[in-house]
Amino acid sequence: MAPGVEHDRSGGEIGGPNGAAAPFAATQLLSRSQGHDRIDDPYTGWRALRQQAPVQKLDLMAAAGLGSDADYRGVGGLVDVYTVFSYDIAAQILRDNRRFHMAHPWPGEDLPRIGRISEAIGRSFLDMDGPDHRRIRALLQEAFSPKSLQRWMADLVLPVINGRIDTFADRGRADLLREFTHVFPVAVITGILGLDDGFVEEFHVRAEALLGAMADWDAAVAASAWLEDHLATLLQERRRHPGGSDIVSLLLAAEVDGDRLSDEEIYPFLKLLLPAGADTTFRGTSNLLFALLHDPAQLDEARRHRELVPSAVEESLRWEPPITVEPKSTVEDVVLGGVAIPAGSVVTVCIGAANRDESAFVDPERYDIHRPRTPPHLTFGGGPHICLGQHLARMEMVAAANALFDRLPGLQWDPDAPEERVSGFSFRAPAALPVVFD
Repeated sequence: MAPGVEHDRSGGEIGGPNGAAAPFAATQLLSRSQGHDRIDDPYTGWRALRQQAPVQKLDLMAAAGLGSDADYRGVGGLVDVYTVFSYDIAAQILRDNRRFHMAHPWPGEDLPRIGRISEAIGRSFLDMDGPDHRRIRALLQEAFSPKSLQRWMADLVLPVINGRIDTFADRGRADLLREFTHVFPVAVITGILGLDDGFVEEFHVRAEALLGAMADWDAAVAASAWLEDHLATLLQERRRHPGGSDIVSLLLAAEVDGDRLSDEEIYPFLKLLLPAGADTTFRGTSNLLFALLHDPAQLDEARRHRELVPSAVEESLRWEPPITVEPKSTVEDVVLGGVAIPAGSVVTVCIGAANRDESAFVDPERYDIHRPRTPPHLTFGGGPHICLGQHLARMEMVAAANALFDRLPGLQWDPDAPEERVSGFSFRAPAALPVVFD
């Protein structure tokens, strides 16, 4: 090990004396800022709170010692914060963008000022509601058409996934988190952007820095500026050579009723796409593999009956969502679960709790690849703000599981490895996925 650097428990360097960090280091810093090293099971506490009352005046993030959903800047107690733990009320809020807005207001709006990640990225379509949101989303959806997804699957997703497996397939053992799930999603996203492979690691570090805005605001601002500089160059290049199939070219060409996206609308979306596509898919795929590897019978069943793989993916997204909370703002006075909530409050939707609500799911603590898909999990949100990249994420997770089953016969958890767990509060994933195979 090199002198003067901190190391994680697997021996990898996670930061040098000058503050430089590799992509995995940036991810670990984000995870630790979200309780990865001290919160293993938030679900038991959430279940107890839900059984007390489905809606409570409670700042869930602050109660966990992770900042506040009302004030990411640390000023303290700017507005009241309520948390929703039940499935039915959570689903109601996610579908209702008239009374509940995305909780990322901007100067001049008479709503609580929260959402440091959005402040670092710039105002994206996630921070909008009503006509502005509908306009931007309609233009963005042009770039996420089924035709684009099919092309990305054949030309990018499968080659990237198999290329990563090539690096360890002959070894007989690997840490699938460090060597696979952490690296392939960002390679897919940068490939979709049309970036050269040499930029993958630098973009990965900046993407994680944006997500870590609560932990290191200055690093997030610097990452945002760096990304915008490079994206500006990319947009100029695509304008000089139009007609490409990468997402930047598609966004520049997108048109609905004569309307097009401006550069100021494209930049925030691309800066949002990087961390959303890289980190969320990494955590989702890691949690999927953790669930299957810790249940050999279901692992074997999914391996033998591939039609079950999409169900395994959906169940893992319910059972261990990569992101467990979503804050909203109340536009008017509302009553939820018998609780009167004034306008201008923050309402935190605890997706992790809602996805394990016993009133919606039978035996919700159990991971079951045969579970019916109704009611649907809430991991991708709902209503007008449902995740734009949900189909891409699902496609990547299914492709990753199938490729591992195809390429690594006898895949199983390494019996000699130390015990691991999925941990964290709002961002959840295991620390490692040690496996052996034939």
